[in-house]
Amino acid sequence: MKMTKLWWCWLLMCLLVACGSADEGESEAMVSSTLDTDVDDARADAPGTWQVKTPGLTMWVGTVLEPHPVKGDTRWTLRGRVSKTMTGFRAYTASGSAFAGQMVSARKFEVVLTSSEVLDIVAGERVYFDFFAKRGADPMYHGMVQFAARFNNWAGTSSIYVYRAVNPVIVGDNVKFRGRASTRSGFELDVVYTDDDADPALFDDAPNKYHFDWTPAALHLAADPPEDPVRFRGSDAAQTPVEKSASLEFRLVQMGLGTKSPVAAWPPPRCEPQVRQCLRDLETGDTEACGWANEVRPCREAVALPLAADAARFTADLREAIRIWYADHEDDVRALNGRTLDAALRAVDEERVGQLDAAEVDELSYDPAHFDAFFHADPVFRGSDRVWYGVYDHGGTLIWIEAIP
Repeated sequence: MKMTKLWWCWLLMCLLVACGSADEGESEAMVSSTLDTDVDDARADAPGTWQVKTPGLTMWVGTVLEPHPVKGDTRWTLRGRVSKTMTGFRAYTASGSAFAGQMVSARKFEVVLTSSEVLDIVAGERVYFDFFAKRGADPMYHGMVQFAARFNNWAGTSSIYVYRAVNPVIVGDNVKFRGRASTRSGFELDVVYTDDDADPALFDDAPNKYHFDWTPAALHLAADPPEDPVRFRGSDAAQTPVEKSASLEFRLVQMGLGTKSPVAAWPPPRCEPQVRQCLRDLETGDTEACGWANEVRPCREAVALPLAADAARFTADLREAIRIWYADHEDDVRALNGRTLDAALRAVDEERVGQLDAAEVDELSYDPAHFDAFFHADPVFRGSDRVWYGVYDHGGTLIWIEAIP
């Protein structure tokens, strides 16, 4: 009897150890490897492929999405290969949306992306892969790639420095693709432009520091083809022009390979507490301070961002601008029989505020894809033909207020 009990105890322990070993073995088998390729060195900018390995398989992916025209539009091709023969392949997003992907040979694959799909990807959408070794079987391996807009092939003056990254930012209700540049002391950056008029809006951040924003459509034009560079024109104190150029490409920034479910191995971003709190503290609709678009987007439903500029906002800003203006001009206003400061402030009325349409914003030399403008009849002088204008970016940031003519 004692031997029987001991035997059963020994068998139970063996089963527990065996089950534990099986679980550990399964856990060890379900592995995934990730490689960040967005390093700021010569290798990151070189053409060719990057590779990532998992036990049993290696995957290579081309570093740049290749554009080619198709019936008046542009398609972008992602190319790659694997180290084993595969019978099938598919590409999709975390939401399950499928891309046009195929095995072009037993070990080579490609994905052809439309212009809207490629913009979703460089705005933060990951592309997931399934690789099949046998027809009708479950996928044996899973992959992931992520691309982003990046500058490459700089040329021209050293007085203008163009940063490599162009990252997606949520501004108000829009996604903008934001790049940055700086100049040496004594130089200014005057304009950023392309040969096909896909020009971004340029903003001064601080002395010798700038950022510039593309709309998605303009970014697509600026990157197609990458051989046509983006140009940065500036000047020195004597107004002598200087210029820098750089190619804009959609480059590989992360890749992964493994046997785990791709959504589990590389999950889509979720709303992180620090991002949510940052959005709640914002006083503008420009969310870059809280993260890039793919980090901010999951929190948008949980947080009401500050509204874009409207008539009420312009009314308040106009009153403040007039207070400041009177500090320098009150004596002149009195001499010309204008209103007192208090009377001028009372004459500012939200009901008298109008908003310029896109063509009128463009006449003010601002891109309506990035800016809004409002106007109010002059509250300082009775019967004046002057009009006060205010220009805001789409994040609600005031650019300027002044009277014209």
